[in-house]
Amino acid sequence: MGGRALKNTYTERKNTDEFLRIGKEIQHKLLTDLKLDSIILKCYHTKETHGDLDLLIKIPLNCNVDIKKYVENSFTPNEIFSNGGVYSFNHQDFQIDFIPINEDKWEVAQVYGFYDPLGNILGKSYHKFNLSYAWK
Repeated sequence: MGGRALKNTYTERKNTDEFLRIGKEIQHKLLTDLKLDSIILKCYHTKETHGDLDLLIKIPLNCNVDIKKYVENSFTPNEIFSNGGVYSFNHQDFQIDFIPINEDKWEVAQVYGFYDPLGNILGKSYHKFNLSYAWK
């Protein structure tokens, strides 16, 4: 979301060390609480600061976890914004984007996310032909 999904809550950019620390804490919490694997999308390795943290969350096919309720109960954010199945919320004055991915789409979602902006360019090219390049 680029760090701009939350309109009514203060968030700030974080340096790479803070970005990774917060991401690892959340990954550990997801694994401990829900037994869910996750991956921090790390785009543009040369960036000095980050406006948000995108976290792909692998959802097993037989899992019925309510991500929004989990966020509400576990992080008690000031604001949650949902857009297309992505849940953006504030945590430690930072925007976190939870991106739940069904396990049968896990590999393509990682490729799409890790090779940004290539995934975005391919998506726009596919759209011109009424196709979709994404994990859905």
